[in-house]
Amino acid sequence: MSRIWMGCFALICFSLQAQSATQELRIQGSNTVGARLGPALAEGWLESQNYEIGEISENGEETRLRATNNSGDSLMVDFKAYGSSTGFRALQNREADLAMSSRPAKQKEVNALAAVGDLRAAENEYVIALDGIAVVVHPANPINALTKAQLKQIFSGQVKDWDEVGGEPGSIQLHARDDASGTFDVFRSLVLGKNDEIDAGAKRYQSNAELSDAVAADPNSIGFTGLAYVRSAKALAISDSGAPAIAPSRFTVATEDYALSRRLFFYLPGDAAGEAAHRLAEYAVSDAAQPIVDDTGFVSQRVRASAGPVGEQYPDRFLDMVEGAQRLSVNIRFKGRSIELDNKAKRDADRVRNWLQQN
Repeated sequence: MSRIWMGCFALICFSLQAQSATQELRIQGSNTVGARLGPALAEGWLESQNYEIGEISENGEETRLRATNNSGDSLMVDFKAYGSSTGFRALQNREADLAMSSRPAKQKEVNALAAVGDLRAAENEYVIALDGIAVVVHPANPINALTKAQLKQIFSGQVKDWDEVGGEPGSIQLHARDDASGTFDVFRSLVLGKNDEIDAGAKRYQSNAELSDAVAADPNSIGFTGLAYVRSAKALAISDSGAPAIAPSRFTVATEDYALSRRLFFYLPGDAAGEAAHRLAEYAVSDAAQPIVDDTGFVSQRVRASAGPVGEQYPDRFLDMVEGAQRLSVNIRFKGRSIELDNKAKRDADRVRNWLQQN
């Protein structure tokens, strides 16, 4: 009898331990996303699921949220934000349930995770926000605009003095994100291309904020950072392929007309992703979450109408057609070399439909 009683007691204890066990959601990747936006979205999602956040701890590039719901269930959300590439490696090594990225997944990353799912499928790729890579200089710098070609010459070391691009004489001091950063990957892709590397003399940073503050303190400096991290530096207007220079703003980034616009992503590892990761990703692209995106300094995907000028770069016939019209903050885009909408456009179509119904 005592053995039976002891066995029952052990079973009850095991059951209670199982009920009180803490579930963990592991998130790794982009510093741009993980520094503020990711934890803010996680807070909003937890609150929407009736969790009460009991503790938020930060240690450098790592953030941990502990939360408990009314049923006593606990959930710990861990963020490790050391660069976009680290998120994909963590998915591959089963060290993360969700990856944050400030660039699209590379083909080699898609291939590495093909066994668990297609990273480019709509159910695995979530555009959670938009951002612009702002090219920043000291506030007193007289230059207000540069072309992408000039940026390439400056950051590859071909142009070394400000007077070569219309500024006051002075040696250009370069500041750039580190190689693990999605911000650097996107800048390299959009500006440097495959045949040029960033000048070896550039000072490198793991943090957007640290880079921006360093540029704002040096009259001869130039760097690039996320739009949300311009801080006290000055952001330049950028032109491409002979088009007029467009300054980074919430609207020009939302339409992706600004030459250095980019998308911020959550990626799920297909069937290997847990339920919590799926729910957070779905919440992040919902209407409920997009105000959080704006509040953290990034650009949300909420549809807006602007009565501002379309731009003198368009033909007169087109300008006559749209005179007095408003422009929506959405450009519908397609997958490369395809008539299929990309994953953002698929969700944008629903957003535009809802906006039209409400207006």
